[in-house]
Amino acid sequence: MLCFSALSLFFVSLHFHSIFNQFASKPVLLTGKSHEVKKRIEFNAPDQCMPYIQQGNPSAQHNDIDDAITFGFSFRLPKFGGNCDDGLIICYPGTLDNITAGNWPNLVAFGRFRETNEATHLCAEKWQTDGKGKGLAWHGIYIRTKRIDGENELKNRNKRTVTMKMSISPKEYDFGHIKQLSLHFGSRADPFTFVTFDDGILFTNKSEDILPSIFLRTVPMGAVLRDFVGLWMLGLDILPFSHLHDVELFTYRGCNCTMDAWFTNPTDSEEPSMDDFHISAGGTKKCNYSIEQQSFSIEPVDKYNSKDFAILILALIDDFSEIDVKLTDANHSSLMEFHMGTNQSLNVSFPNMSSYDQNFATLPNGSFTMILWVALRKNSYEIMLNDTALDNRQFWPNDWWNGSRREDVRHVVLSGKMLLLEEPITNQIEIKGPVKLTYTKFYRKICNGTMFTFRVQLQNKTDQFKISLLHDRPEHHDRIGSTVFEIEVVLPSNFTFVVHYYGIRTSNNRSLTLNVAKDREYELKLIISDTYKFSVNGILFYEQKTNITPAWAINFVRVEGNVNLLEEPSVDISKCNKSETRTMELSSVLNYGDVVRIQGNVNRTKPLHIYLLHEAAEADTKTATDATVGDVLLHLDFDFKTKKIKCTHKIYSEKKYVDGKNTFLTDIELYPTQPFILQILMADDGFYGSISRADYSKFCDYYVAQINHEKAIMPFPPFAIDHIQVDGDLKPEKGFKPIKVTPSNYSTHFLDDKNEPISFTPLPYKQINRTDGLLKVNESIIVVMALKGFNPGEKPEVGVFFYNEAIDYHDLIGKTVLKILLTDKQLIFSRHYPRNWSVPEDSKPFRVEGMLKPNTVLNFTITVKALSTFALVLNGKDKDDENKTLLFKQKISYVPKNEDKKDMKTDSLPLPAWATHYITTNYTGMATPKTQVFCVPENRCTMKNGEMAYEYVFNKANSTN
Repeated sequence: MLCFSALSLFFVSLHFHSIFNQFASKPVLLTGKSHEVKKRIEFNAPDQCMPYIQQGNPSAQHNDIDDAITFGFSFRLPKFGGNCDDGLIICYPGTLDNITAGNWPNLVAFGRFRETNEATHLCAEKWQTDGKGKGLAWHGIYIRTKRIDGENELKNRNKRTVTMKMSISPKEYDFGHIKQLSLHFGSRADPFTFVTFDDGILFTNKSEDILPSIFLRTVPMGAVLRDFVGLWMLGLDILPFSHLHDVELFTYRGCNCTMDAWFTNPTDSEEPSMDDFHISAGGTKKCNYSIEQQSFSIEPVDKYNSKDFAILILALIDDFSEIDVKLTDANHSSLMEFHMGTNQSLNVSFPNMSSYDQNFATLPNGSFTMILWVALRKNSYEIMLNDTALDNRQFWPNDWWNGSRREDVRHVVLSGKMLLLEEPITNQIEIKGPVKLTYTKFYRKICNGTMFTFRVQLQNKTDQFKISLLHDRPEHHDRIGSTVFEIEVVLPSNFTFVVHYYGIRTSNNRSLTLNVAKDREYELKLIISDTYKFSVNGILFYEQKTNITPAWAINFVRVEGNVNLLEEPSVDISKCNKSETRTMELSSVLNYGDVVRIQGNVNRTKPLHIYLLHEAAEADTKTATDATVGDVLLHLDFDFKTKKIKCTHKIYSEKKYVDGKNTFLTDIELYPTQPFILQILMADDGFYGSISRADYSKFCDYYVAQINHEKAIMPFPPFAIDHIQVDGDLKPEKGFKPIKVTPSNYSTHFLDDKNEPISFTPLPYKQINRTDGLLKVNESIIVVMALKGFNPGEKPEVGVFFYNEAIDYHDLIGKTVLKILLTDKQLIFSRHYPRNWSVPEDSKPFRVEGMLKPNTVLNFTITVKALSTFALVLNGKDKDDENKTLLFKQKISYVPKNEDKKDMKTDSLPLPAWATHYITTNYTGMATPKTQVFCVPENRCTMKNGEMAYEYVFNKANSTN
């Protein structure tokens, strides 16, 4: 092994070519899932002396040597936490004690290299137990960590120093508070052992560093090696003679030791890695990692410290683990506790209140390092697992506005299957605090019994803010949606409750003297049921008992004003009332050719009602004076005794249901066990029905309503329907949904009871994804139309439409947020309200000639620039032929209208971009163009970029005509 000997130089030359052609090696892991590992490692002594295979490391400093990888051992603790208090021992046949006569004359002829210490004792014990290597002298090195005593025991209890003992020396070596330790058994320039740790820092010991040089100077005078024992000669004892080709090592690791060890070779192409633990987190036969109600004292938080703190829990977790964490006070009474597992969802509980059950928060599957922070905030707690806040929320104790009692936390009690990497400690952390913002969120469905909770922090003593529950609008607009309920707060003492019911705004002022202070927190709760109940910090403050709009009408919640939201408002639907009524909210509107399927078993002695609804989740069966919102576009009343279906309609402005066409069932008989299957087809001219797969017959025409004593121009179309309700004794069949919608299919043909085809014409569209936000400023819609041939004698036109609650022009339904009409000579922007077909003043014509040509492609890139401002880039140009920018900025216009013999002006407000629900196109004077619609960002729409719903169906239908 010794590079300075002539014999070694000979072996270097002999092995030069074979070593040069070797594949690069990797460090050999000496620890593993088992706590006892045996390794026999190939050993080539000349490898240490080859200059061309040394891996450079400028940080290593030892006699000007920059060779980082040598024969040796490398020990590493985890990046986060970890210790080896119960030790790691590596046993090996001691070369110095096993030397034979004739080798190394005058060097080791006298003395034994074995001290009576832990390293020697433990290896001897293992030798007797395992019967290894009889006749050999087993030596060892013993590595362990020890606590560093500090001024603050709770703060420094996880700080440890790494120590080492060797069989060949009576000394104990203290390397300090480190994570990595490397023992180098000599290098090309220096044959003696040296130590580096962490980033190549050289370990120095003045009393030992001089031993090798003194020994070499005194050898000619008869010095013996035994008199100079120390760390420098460890490699001489571990590495075998050059004629041997194996290093035999036995590693024993304590159950709670998370330190890993490697044997390194000069030919290694990489360093040891701690990317993963080489330990069984689930335990072994010898080691059990279950903890049962183990309590740890922690450093308390100063009551007057406004900073955020967190308790850090580091542990190894295995498959199918469950953990319990409890925070207790000085008397060991629980302040907060939670339970979770790989198959158990998070459950958080506080004294004197119901628990939080978070169904989607669990421990990940598989073995992993758990970095668990329990944040102790001024008023709440937060649980973060590996940098992710569980359920993305905070957890609030009872009376949280009086504080979370975090200053009372004295102990952390742990239970579960885990291997702790260090004891829990308290650290100060930075958590993003509440910020002033306007909050708006869309909710798919709010049911009767829903409870909203708003946790707010005041900014000043005279703050004003508003909480709004809205229908079909994220903010106030006079002509879109409606407001259900508002709470206007003007501090310090005025709360105004504004109830909007069927166009009537009623206000109730209530005074409440609050102890208002800057940064003071409040909990506002609102329960929506048959009444509206409002409480402040647990005290019922107001109850609205009349003019109640149903809960299902609420689909937006908005908070605005000078107030900080401590968290996103929470919605609790656990106490929602249940009924036999089944309602399906459509994710998109019905289209021509769609089929609504109702399936289940019905009780023939009870009535069955089916409603196709517009802007309503439940049918309004009350009188007009009690009407709220929404329309019944089709009501089917089944009488199974007389085999009769009654078809009626009702819109909210009418006083009663209006009869439609009646249909008699004379060709079927329903039996008690017979499934009831109803299919309703949206045809071009009305509703067609089929019961139990019989032929389709026309149930009803689409309803033409009377609006303000004036008959509407157009009937209500299928795309006005957004909810389907079944009211009655319908029991679902196993494996079948009671309500289902089947989209149009070009290959499907429907025949009526006269064997005549039923026509339907689907309308293609692109849908905005409302659950992921609405169309915003700087977002774009790109419409690409590939034009084909033009019709002779007809003027070609193409149009792009942004619709609110519609997919086509209609007299009553929806609004046109934006219309772009391109002719052969000009481009016109416009927008429209129902029953207001006049072109508004802000409609802008631009001169654009020569854009419409057969077999060309049009690219409309429409970008939202402001709330009601749209910019257009047409085929790469943002200006018209007169160099005017293609920009549509809506203005307020007033449209005179005669209603009930009274002259009045209707405020025609600009239509905001957020009102856009669907994008469609239209054309005249040409063959059907191929159309693609792209959204930027892509998640702004519900379909993949380029796709349009029903586009293929529409094109197929037109190509066959």
